[in-house]
Amino acid sequence: MAITATDKNGNRVDAYFVKGKIKGIDGKSAGFKCFPPSCNDATKARNFDTVSDAAKFLRGNPSWGIRMHPGSGIFTNILLDGLKR
Repeated sequence: MAITATDKNGNRVDAYFVKGKIKGIDGKSAGFKCFPPSCNDATKARNFDTVSDAAKFLRGNPSWGIRMHPGSGIFTNILLDGLKR
């Protein structure tokens, strides 16, 4: 499973595992971080241990985004295994 997007310069960005210190709403500080709409607050993020679990969540919550690298932005216009969600 891959979660990808294209940044404003046309470059591919990928979801990545964040080793954070701030706990999200799920009580975890590390993981593939998914954020509610228009939010970049780590305390409101949901963290997933695998990219597959994050993808499953994002399919069911299309307004949510995920932290991407490089650039560390939150993207909502994402592809799951190359397909629009």
